[in-house]
Amino acid sequence: MIAFLKLLARAPEWFLYGIADFLFFVSYRVIRYRKEVVVDNLSKSFPEKPEEEIKKLTKAFYHNFADLIIENLISIHMTKERILRKVVFDESAEEVNELLKSGKPVTLMASHQANWEWLLLRTSAYFDFPVDVIYQPLDNKKFDKLIFDIRSKFGGYPVAKGNVMRDLVARKDIPRLFVIAGDQTPHISERKHWTTFFGRPTAWFTGAQFISEITQYPVYLITMKRIKRSLYHGAFVKVAEPPYKKNDPDNPLVEAYARAVENTLRETSSDWLWSHKRWKYTPEQAEAYGKN
Repeated sequence: MIAFLKLLARAPEWFLYGIADFLFFVSYRVIRYRKEVVVDNLSKSFPEKPEEEIKKLTKAFYHNFADLIIENLISIHMTKERILRKVVFDESAEEVNELLKSGKPVTLMASHQANWEWLLLRTSAYFDFPVDVIYQPLDNKKFDKLIFDIRSKFGGYPVAKGNVMRDLVARKDIPRLFVIAGDQTPHISERKHWTTFFGRPTAWFTGAQFISEITQYPVYLITMKRIKRSLYHGAFVKVAEPPYKKNDPDNPLVEAYARAVENTLRETSSDWLWSHKRWKYTPEQAEAYGKN
């Protein structure tokens, strides 16, 4: 299977995006992959939008999702010159670059917006510094190696979730980018921060707060906007800067991150992973679970 994917990835882009169009048709029209989840998430997140607008956003999401699958396939043979053309950074990237040049490591908060895999590759290609990214190893060793190799391109340094603390200690003072994607749902048993997100109580991982309190790195959100098929715009938004209070129960960094992600998604509403069951439980359910 891996050999076939590597061979297919060498096909012309017009052919691969034709496959994306087919995947859109199958996922949207035929199997209706998690369509109830997508429509429910969009409807409750944008209650002010009429039904027709929700339908347009839903359709756009499935188009984008199909493109994401194919673009991740294209990543197998991605070159530095190619990724520089496909994802364009604005001048905010240089602000982060100056911090790195001065010897300061930077934490980058990302979200599952647009094509986050290409965003990682573009970041590695732009900065002449290591890009450490936390990842969850896959059970399938062959696919795990494929993903690891892709994310290692252009100076990427994938760090397995279980090795984060070891990496922080060993590489704490190295000028680098430490990338965390923290917009998914923590397990109901995990420590979490509750805040309002798109009008609903939402649980967030607190790992970024904990890591920032240890490292005292400045924190930026890296955003991505789809300009057209196969072309994206990236930007960096300052979220917080040290010093950070230790063991802060208010998790201000996580709060700022949640606000920044929501603001970004209100501008590009179809470009998030709306098929994810983001609101799996309520604060009341989490509290009840903790008492058992």
